[in-house]
Amino acid sequence: MGDTRHDLYRCGRPSALFARTFTARNLPAWLRRMQDPRAEEPGRTAELVRAALRDLHTPARTAVSGPGPAPALADLLRQAVEALASSASAVDAEAGEILRLYYLARAGGHDLLAHRLHLSRATYFRRLEHGIGKVAEAVSRALTPP
Repeated sequence: MGDTRHDLYRCGRPSALFARTFTARNLPAWLRRMQDPRAEEPGRTAELVRAALRDLHTPARTAVSGPGPAPALADLLRQAVEALASSASAVDAEAGEILRLYYLARAGGHDLLAHRLHLSRATYFRRLEHGIGKVAEAVSRALTPP
């Protein structure tokens, strides 16, 4: 594999190592999620957003009476993905680009897109989850009455 300075994908970016530390502050929330993954509403919203994004190109599901996302929700999802992709934050923009390519453009599978974007699989899936969470937040804000 080489050491951490090795440019594995030959993309010119330095390698980065990530670690999750369990502190007294974040351990209880992690344990609650392990006991009941549906207990936290943001996680549930993210799963609903993921399902809606997956059904964007299914014609039978985009009808108002169908079980998939309504046209207004589909437009809201597209706008949220485009806004994320044009973010000033590099991580948000990368996450938005992944969502745009995978869900909106249907440009290929996860492995192909990770290679195309010069990301490791782990980083690709972290960015994908980050993007789903950001889109879920945007949809929640947009659908919550003031």
